[in-house]
Amino acid sequence: MSKHILFLVHGMGVHPVKWSAGTITLLKDAYDSYPGLNIVPFDSRFQFVEIGYDKIFEDIRKRWASESSAILKVMGANGLGDDFLKKLVEAGNEPSKDNFLWTNVLDVLLYRFVPTVSMAVRVSVADQIMKQLNTGGEIPAWSVIAHSLGTSAAHDTLNDLYHTAIPGRPGYSLSPGDTAAELVMMVANVSKVLETAPVYTSYVRPAATSLPDRVCRYYYSVAHRRDPFTWFKTFDPPPPWPDAASATNFKALSVRHILGWNVHDLDHYLKSPQVHIPFFRYLVGQECVSEQEEAAAIQNFVKRWQKGSWAKIDEVLENVLPHQNGSWNELFSSLLKYGSLVNK
Repeated sequence: MSKHILFLVHGMGVHPVKWSAGTITLLKDAYDSYPGLNIVPFDSRFQFVEIGYDKIFEDIRKRWASESSAILKVMGANGLGDDFLKKLVEAGNEPSKDNFLWTNVLDVLLYRFVPTVSMAVRVSVADQIMKQLNTGGEIPAWSVIAHSLGTSAAHDTLNDLYHTAIPGRPGYSLSPGDTAAELVMMVANVSKVLETAPVYTSYVRPAATSLPDRVCRYYYSVAHRRDPFTWFKTFDPPPPWPDAASATNFKALSVRHILGWNVHDLDHYLKSPQVHIPFFRYLVGQECVSEQEEAAAIQNFVKRWQKGSWAKIDEVLENVLPHQNGSWNELFSSLLKYGSLVNK
């Protein structure tokens, strides 16, 4: 049996090589806990491919002293408010690893407000995906798990690969008739927040059957009710999305478990059986985890997380959420408050 390729696309912040090792272990442990799954070894079924692009942002941070004026000018011209431009100037004057604006939020701002940066990210992500798919032989089954900023990067890259083009990569094009992702799983989905082209009508939509304008069989979006990134402009397409025939191939899930302050963290999301069981079912089959096993796993998980200080964290995080349709400045102010809590 050929392995199913799972592309893991990271989010904002610093992600060194092998950043995904803990996430893969988490998924393996969850997988091994279900008898209907572990009859086939995890490592025999899946091949994980780590997709990294944060070097692009790290290089910009290193060059900030000489290039910040031009970058800030572009950001302002593309709609970033003066208040946040001033905060970036202050952050750049005293950068540190503990500065959430400098190490995390800046990535989001650069991707959204500097087109040359977002394009560089998309080219990098495309290079890494095509290295696995463009082998000249039969393309294996593949899926994408993207997190946070990576949901926008994955969306934009896939849409380019199937729809438009990747600049400087004339040989990069995919056709749904030749290959399509089994699953696009967007964890802490911010593709709607950062969209520069409409995400609800792009090629990154699910299809029950092969269609020329769809790039995946299933689309799975996960948000957390206290995650400010997903609270602002939540990915919530009007039903039936993308159409009546394929609506059951789309799942949107909002979770509420709290294991610590960083509810935005990828592993925090994936620890919930409500998140990882549908993921396994999409890839292996609905019967791989029984309804009884699912109910028991969720019950046990709820008992665990509803101990300790979750209620206090829940209340504090609720108070830092932005308005769902507020301004960019309000969103990023909320993120700074969130960052100060996560860094404690």
